[in-house]
Amino acid sequence: MLKGNPYTRKLTIYKEFPKNLLVEIFQPFLYYAYFSAYGTRGVSKVHNSKLTLYSKLKRFYEYNKAFGRKQVHFYGTRKAHIEYNTRHLGFYQIKLTQAELNSVPNNTQQVIGHVIYPIAYNDDVDSDEDEEDEEDEEDEDVNSVS
Repeated sequence: MLKGNPYTRKLTIYKEFPKNLLVEIFQPFLYYAYFSAYGTRGVSKVHNSKLTLYSKLKRFYEYNKAFGRKQVHFYGTRKAHIEYNTRHLGFYQIKLTQAELNSVPNNTQQVIGHVIYPIAYNDDVDSDEDEEDEEDEEDEDVNSVS
């Protein structure tokens, strides 16, 4: 989800960042990402979810571009305190205007759908299984004795 947005892909979130906090912060964003990827195509709610997700991730990034980075504070002669930059706007704290939703680039819909979830729009997955089933049936017909 973060790698598919041109803004949040610039974030550097360290591996040691607390996972439970990361999940808590991005859970509402993830809901919109899943809905926009797996919702029924052609429904306006899916389109609005994509626009909302894009705009809110953009605002999230603009609020604190250093989110997720490790900060080491030295004090004394060999003592250090490590913390992570967790300052952020919550999903529901980000209020969007209609102008912000309308300013989303036209190619964003394709980028969001293709980069984040390439398998969600892959129609070839089922056809491979169907071909294997047909081959198995043909093999059974050849091997059967009448």
